[in-house]
Amino acid sequence: MGRRKNNPDLVDELIEGRWTMDQDEFEEKYYSLSSSDMSKVAEAIDGMQDEDPDGLYDDDDDEDGESLSVYDAAEIWRSNGMDEDYTFGYSEDELRDALR
Repeated sequence: MGRRKNNPDLVDELIEGRWTMDQDEFEEKYYSLSSSDMSKVAEAIDGMQDEDPDGLYDDDDDEDGESLSVYDAAEIWRSNGMDEDYTFGYSEDELRDALR
């Protein structure tokens, strides 16, 4: 598989539509990004969550049952250099196991 090209338009679409876009659509588009674009999306979403003191964007409390799976979290964690800021509530052992 060759290197993926950066796609700033898709990065913007994913950031703007994170909490309104269907989860499957989001994941399909997210995983089509280059690793640097994945990092941009993850950083932006993490920043939105940091700026949300009322928990309006908190996926853990979604009534429709949508949440970030350990496998998705592990991919995002890996694409961000296994930075502890991108563990999404999972332990590093859980994330490592999901990458196997």
